[in-house]
This record gives sequence, structure tokens and C-alpha cells, in this order.
Amino acid sequence: EHGIPDDASLRNARLALEGRAVPYMIYDPDAGSSLSERLDLDGNPDIDQDWPTYELKYKDENGKDQVMELPMTIADWAATEFWFIKHFTRVKGNPEKELVLYHEYLNLPPEEAEGKAPFIYALTPKSQLEKYLVSEEMVELGRERLDFWNELREMSGDRISDEVREKVSEEKEAEFEAKLDALKAEYEDKMENLRQSYPQEVARRMAEALMGQGANLDSFVSSVASAPAAAAPAAKPATAAAPAEKAEPEAAEEEEEPGMAPWIEEELCTACGDCMKVNTKLFVYGDSGKAKIPDPKKGSFKDLVVAAERCPTGAIHPGEPINKKEKNLDQLIARAEPFN
Repeated sequence: EHGIPDDASLRNARLALEGRAVPYMIYDPDAGSSLSERLDLDGNPDIDQDWPTYELKYKDENGKDQVMELPMTIADWAATEFWFIKHFTRVKGNPEKELVLYHEYLNLPPEEAEGKAPFIYALTPKSQLEKYLVSEEMVELGRERLDFWNELREMSGDRISDEVREKVSEEKEAEFEAKLDALKAEYEDKMENLRQSYPQEVARRMAEALMGQGANLDSFVSSVASAPAAAAPAAKPATAAAPAEKAEPEAAEEEEEPGMAPWIEEELCTACGDCMKVNTKLFVYGDSGKAKIPDPKKGSFKDLVVAAERCPTGAIHPGEPINKKEKNLDQLIARAEPFN
């Protein structure tokens, strides 16, 4: 009914998902007591990004193969649907306005967008690049979809809003200031005690020197000269170093041995790209043309588990989670177990 042939329906549905036109979500009332536990966005690529990123392969003017990394936006999806054709105009000659990529234009404030026009890239039948101007209606659609996508991410706990982040930061700063004030007060009390006790300590050591060494003036002078140095150890617990020494065992207790790191069996990898549909920053192609994980911190443990479940050859091994506070961690560890 939409004019999409049967052999293209799967491709168009995938583009609608990846362009955030129709996000995928699961709401399970039994998954937990909070909304973030009940709402799951697994199945959407690059959940932590506005748009998923892909490599666009094309040929330059000399016919040589080139690669460009671009996000898959809702405008890229709409350009494949015939009823959106009127919202795209091929660029010919020198445009009147400065051209800005669609995804960058969406983030421009009104004053900076003045005099600029959004565009997307498309490929000709010969795989060469073309530029298409995007209508204002398509810009409004993109901003609406981004707002909706970010709202879903906030509801699922995959994104922290700026307002919440600022509120938490203020609370943490206030807590830190209170602790700092308490440490300052404790330090000042100890310094005052030191000032009062130090002269008495010097006098005591001078008396001990006189009584123990008689009238030996040289020994007496040496004893007095060494008195401040001898008093230093007694003053040490009263300095700011005391809290630091006390905190070291606690820090050591919090440190945990690193767990098994995630890895990919190169021999089994078919370079199908399924893992990169989960997170294009966590999974990349290596020099051998096979997928690899250069930095596990580029994604979540959930990304690793989902990618392992999707891998057709079982080449991905999620290892153990780095972030021990990740949401639904017990469930994710259970799901990862068959692949480790």
C-alpha cells in the first residue's frame, strides 16, 4: 500500500529503525519497580548517540574508491521513500546559501543557521556523491524525532538529562564542600593543639638533657638543637597527612582486580557488520578486515552482550562488565555466560 516492493520492504524497515523514524522498544511491567527498568531500547543501533554512524563508500572524480563516515538520519531514510521526494532538491551549480550537513544543521542555534541550508549526500548509479537540499519541514521532523529519541533514552535510563545532571552535580558539590569544611576544622584544631604543646615538649627535652648529661654544654646544645626534629614525629598525626593515611586502606579495599576483557575470535569473524549495528565506536574493523574491540569503555556491557547474541558465528565474547553499576547487570551477566 505504501508503494514499497516486497523485495525492498525489509531494507526500508531497517532504514526506518536506524533513522529513528520508528524506534524499537520493549516495555515489561515485571522487569522492575522503576520505569527505567521496565523500558528497554535494545534493538536500536548506537543507543548512546543521536544517530547511528556508518561508512559511506563512494567513488571520487577519478573513479577511486573513497570512504566517508556519516550518521544515518531520518532525512536519509525519508530520501528513500517516494512520498517525501518533494522535500529534496538536487544541488546544481553554486548554491546561494552556505551548505551544512543535515545532522549538523539541526543543532545550530537560529542565529547561526541564518544564511545556511541543510543538505544530505546521495549516491548516483555510478556510486559518485550528489548533494540534495533538505526542506524546512524535514528539518522540523528531524528535531521532533531527536526530542522523542532523547525522551525515550531518559525514560529507559540510557541518558541523563542536563537538568538532572546539574542537580546531581550541585548536590555532590555541596556534599564535597561540607566534607572539606569539616577537614579544615579538624586540621585547624590539631594545629592549635600542636602550637600549645610544642613549647612544653621542647622544655621537657631540655630538662631531660640537663638531668641526664650534667653540665656538658656541648651535649646540652646538641640536645636542644635536635629537639624540634625529635618533636616532629609527635606532631605528624596532627597534620593533614593523617586523613590521607587513613583513607589509603579504604581506597585499596575499593579496588578490584580487573575481570576478563571482551574479545573477538578473528578466525570466526566473517566481517558481517552485525556487531557494528549495535555500537560503531565499540566495534571497528582492524587491519585484517575483521571486527575488533579497541577500547571496551567505548560502549556498555549491554552492547557487548547484544552483539554476542547477534553474532552468527559466536565470535564475540563479552567478558566481564567494567561498570559494576550498570543497569540490569545480573541479567546481562547471565546472558553473557554462554558466550564466555
